[in-house]
Amino acid sequence: MPVNLLRKLIFNVVIRNPLRLLYKKYQIGGFERVRRMIFPMYEKEFRFLLELIDSKSNSSCHPSVSDSESANILVLDIGANVGQSAYALTKLFPFSKVMCFEPNPVVLKQLKENSLERWETVGLGLSGNATEITLNIPSYNGIYFTGLTSIDQNSASRFLNSRTIWNFKFEKFELEPHQVKTKDLDSFEFSPDIIKIDTEGMEISILNGALNTIRRTHPILMVECSETFSSVEELLEPLGYIAYEYSQEHNWTKSMGRNLNQVFLYENDED
Repeated sequence: MPVNLLRKLIFNVVIRNPLRLLYKKYQIGGFERVRRMIFPMYEKEFRFLLELIDSKSNSSCHPSVSDSESANILVLDIGANVGQSAYALTKLFPFSKVMCFEPNPVVLKQLKENSLERWETVGLGLSGNATEITLNIPSYNGIYFTGLTSIDQNSASRFLNSRTIWNFKFEKFELEPHQVKTKDLDSFEFSPDIIKIDTEGMEISILNGALNTIRRTHPILMVECSETFSSVEELLEPLGYIAYEYSQEHNWTKSMGRNLNQVFLYENDED
């Protein structure tokens, strides 16, 4: 066997293939429990959420979560993936009940394996009404990139290209469509204290299907909406909500829509 071919074979067997398997497992959340031990709150909005709540403790917003040790707190994690945000919120509110909504079949099994005692996993999507939608799950060379899953094909595919992947080959890229069922949040008649939404473009539809719940219970809303911030703010402002974001100066300010994640607090009566 030629020396170069032997070197390539050894490289593939000893280094490349094991690393590929590890990365494949990482992308579907196989190392979530390890991540929790090292970095339990990976986004600053979670790390400093209690600071924002404490600053508003004398106002009308969320008296139920002013005591983080309360056992009556209900958290809804919409777009739970493998439980990253649910775990961060459990660290903040250790006795809360967490409902994890995740329709993506690729990560649903891992989410259930990662679940804690007071979590409940719902393999269902949320939207403006009861319907079916198509989730587009991107993969490259057999590795799923579940965090890019979207109902919009362009959104699901735009990150994977020659700028982000060395020696990118288009024939190795796939979009895997999955039909999933959805319901509107109002139909559950929950009384949540916190709702987190990270659904790659579905946030407006989900909020429209949750308006009665929001009006009735005034939960804290944590929404990933960098591209839809204006629309989300326009929808929530008449309901008495004000948007906040964690600034580069390391404090909470009224939002200018600059951050990926936004926190909306109910602070005044509806117009």
